[in-house]
Amino acid sequence: MPRLRLFTLPTCAKCPEAKKMAEKLAKERTDIKLDVLDMSDTENYITALQLQIASTPSFVLEDTPICVGYLPSYEELKRKIVEHEKKRG
Repeated sequence: MPRLRLFTLPTCAKCPEAKKMAEKLAKERTDIKLDVLDMSDTENYITALQLQIASTPSFVLEDTPICVGYLPSYEELKRKIVEHEKKRG
């Protein structure tokens, strides 16, 4: 099952909307596991840095950042997931 991670911060103005979008996508795509990770937690922050994520909101599919530091449209997020899946075969 592919894992979609959304990195957020409490001070991020766009993160609540990104979380709603990610939850909607996870309901639509039951084959995707969603994890919302708060970067104010040290462990999540370290994980984000290992993935070269330093801004929020950021979406990571498996270990590939697909939308970093901005709120994509719902259609863009879905398209990037499909593109990633095609590359992985």
